Amino acid sequence: GQMKRYPVMTIREYISYGLRYATDLTRQFVRRSAQEIISDCMNPSLRNPLATDLTAGVFNAATQIRPCSMHVVNLGVLQVLSGSVVDMLVKAGFFGSTEPAVALHTASLRFKQYASAHRLVHSVPFLTPNMLVDASTAGSYPVLTLKAFNGRLFLGFLSACLRAAVAKGPNPDLELRLAERCTHSLLLWFQIQENAPRRFIDPATGQRLLQTGDEFLRLYHGLAQLACQRGEFRWKILPKHHDPSLQM
Repeated sequence: GQMKRYPVMTIREYISYGLRYATDLTRQFVRRSAQEIISDCMNPSLRNPLATDLTAGVFNAATQIRPCSMHVVNLGVLQVLSGSVVDMLVKAGFFGSTEPAVALHTASLRFKQYASAHRLVHSVPFLTPNMLVDASTAGSYPVLTLKAFNGRLFLGFLSACLRAAVAKGPNPDLELRLAERCTHSLLLWFQIQENAPRRFIDPATGQRLLQTGDEFLRLYHGLAQLACQRGEFRWKILPKHHDPSLQM
C-alpha cells in the first residue's frame, strides 16, 4: 500500500515542545515566536552548550565530549554575528564606501588577499548585498550565510578588520569596541575547540571553553541591547544566545 506521509516539526516547534511531545506526528502544533520560546519554553534548567554544559556540577570529564562547532556555533550564531559585523563596517565606511555593493566587493578582495597571505584554502564567493539577507525569519537583520568552514575563516578576517577599525581613531564607538571583543572571544572559542582532544575534553579545556563562551554571550547581549537603544537592526538574538544567568 501507499506509505502515509506525516508532517515533520520545524526546528522552532522542536525547540518549543521537545521530542517527548512528538509521540503523535500528525498533531498540529501552534507556532511560537522567538520571544515565547525564550520566556516560556527555555527554563533555567535548560543547558546552553556555549556555557552551562561546562559549569561545575554539570561537566563530567569522563563523559563530556568536545562541542560540535557546526551545531553549537556555525548554524545561526556565527551567521548573525558575521552579518552584523559586515553591516556595521560597511555603514561606517571601513571598506572605502557606504554603498553596499561597492563596499562588499572591496571587502571580498581584501578577504582574498588575507586568505592568500595566510595560505587559507576556501571557496568564499564575492559578497553581494543579497548575501546579507536571510529570507526565512531574520527579517531586516543582516545574516551572512556562508558555508560553515568558509564562515569560520571569514570570522578571522572580520576580527582583523575590527582591530584595525578600533585602532584608527582615538575614541572608537562603543558598538565597534564591543564588536571587536565579541568577535575575538568567539574566535578564541573556535581555537580552543579545534585544539581540544577529538572526543572527550579535560576539565581545563572545559573551563577555557566556558570562560570564552560566557564572555561571548555577555558581549553579544550587550551589543543587542545597544542596538535596541539606538533603534538599529543588528545583533539578532537567537534561542542559542539564551543563558539563564543573562537577562535582556
